[in-house]
Amino acid sequence: HVYNCYTVRVPEGRREELRTFLKERGISTQAYYALPLHLQPCFAHFGYGRGQLPVCEQAAGQVLSLPIFAEMTEPQQDEVIGAVRKFFDVA
Repeated sequence: HVYNCYTVRVPEGRREELRTFLKERGISTQAYYALPLHLQPCFAHFGYGRGQLPVCEQAAGQVLSLPIFAEMTEPQQDEVIGAVRKFFDVA
Protein backbone atom coordinates (compact mmCIF):
# COMPACT_ATOMS: atom_id res chain seq x y z
CA HIS A 1 0.00 0.00 0.00
CA VAL A 2 1.01 3.64 -0.22
CA TYR A 3 1.19 4.20 3.54
CA ASN A 4 4.81 3.24 4.05
CA CYS A 5 7.19 6.18 4.24
CA TYR A 6 6.86 9.92 4.07
CA THR A 7 10.41 11.04 3.52
CA VAL A 8 11.61 14.62 3.55
CA ARG A 9 15.00 16.09 2.77
CA VAL A 10 16.41 18.24 5.55
CA PRO A 11 19.06 20.91 4.92
CA GLU A 12 22.64 19.75 5.38
CA GLY A 13 23.57 19.17 9.00
CA ARG A 14 20.07 19.65 10.48
CA ARG A 15 18.63 16.14 10.29
CA GLU A 16 19.68 15.03 13.78
CA GLU A 17 18.54 18.35 15.23
CA LEU A 18 15.09 17.84 13.66
CA ARG A 19 14.98 14.22 14.87
CA THR A 20 15.69 15.35 18.43
CA PHE A 21 13.15 18.16 18.20
CA LEU A 22 10.44 15.76 17.03
CA LYS A 23 11.39 13.05 19.53
CA GLU A 24 11.01 15.57 22.38
CA ARG A 25 7.43 16.03 21.16
CA GLY A 26 6.73 12.30 21.01
CA ILE A 27 7.04 12.06 17.22
CA SER A 28 9.12 9.15 15.97
CA THR A 29 11.23 9.32 12.83
CA GLN A 30 13.53 7.00 10.94
CA ALA A 31 16.59 7.55 8.79
CA TYR A 32 16.33 4.62 6.39
CA TYR A 33 19.44 3.82 4.38
CA ALA A 34 21.69 6.15 6.37
CA LEU A 35 24.44 4.29 4.54
CA PRO A 36 23.77 4.49 0.79
CA LEU A 37 23.13 1.18 -0.90
CA HIS A 38 26.29 1.32 -2.98
CA LEU A 39 28.38 1.49 0.21
CA GLN A 40 26.68 -1.38 2.01
CA PRO A 41 28.75 -4.57 2.29
CA CYS A 42 26.12 -6.69 0.53
CA PHE A 43 26.57 -4.60 -2.63
CA ALA A 44 30.37 -4.37 -2.52
CA HIS A 45 30.61 -6.74 -5.50
CA PHE A 46 29.38 -3.90 -7.73
CA GLY A 47 32.65 -2.11 -7.04
CA TYR A 48 31.39 1.35 -6.11
CA GLY A 49 33.33 3.31 -3.52
CA ARG A 50 32.82 6.41 -1.45
CA GLY A 51 32.62 9.50 -3.63
CA GLN A 52 31.48 7.72 -6.79
CA LEU A 53 27.80 8.51 -6.24
CA PRO A 54 27.99 11.85 -4.40
CA VAL A 55 24.33 12.79 -4.77
CA CYS A 56 23.27 9.50 -3.17
CA GLU A 57 25.75 10.01 -0.37
CA GLN A 58 24.54 13.56 0.26
CA ALA A 59 20.89 12.50 0.25
CA ALA A 60 21.61 9.64 2.66
CA GLY A 61 22.75 12.22 5.18
CA GLN A 62 19.74 14.47 4.68
CA VAL A 63 16.62 12.33 4.31
CA LEU A 64 14.32 11.60 7.23
CA SER A 65 11.11 9.61 7.22
CA LEU A 66 8.19 11.02 9.18
CA PRO A 67 5.41 8.88 10.61
CA ILE A 68 2.65 7.84 8.24
CA PHE A 69 0.22 4.94 8.43
CA ALA A 70 -3.24 4.13 7.18
CA GLU A 71 -4.92 4.75 10.54
CA MET A 72 -3.19 8.08 11.14
CA THR A 73 -5.82 10.64 12.08
CA GLU A 74 -5.97 14.16 10.76
CA PRO A 75 -5.12 15.60 14.21
CA GLN A 76 -2.04 13.34 14.31
CA GLN A 77 -1.05 14.55 10.86
CA ASP A 78 -1.54 18.15 11.98
CA GLU A 79 0.68 17.50 15.02
CA VAL A 80 3.55 16.25 12.84
CA ILE A 81 3.10 19.03 10.29
CA GLY A 82 2.92 21.66 13.03
CA ALA A 83 6.08 20.39 14.72
CA VAL A 84 8.05 20.39 11.47
CA ARG A 85 6.81 23.88 10.64
CA LYS A 86 7.75 25.07 14.14
CA PHE A 87 11.25 23.60 13.79
CA PHE A 88 11.79 25.48 10.56
CA ASP A 89 9.98 28.58 11.92
CA VAL A 90 7.43 28.54 9.11
CA ALA A 91 4.16 30.29 9.90
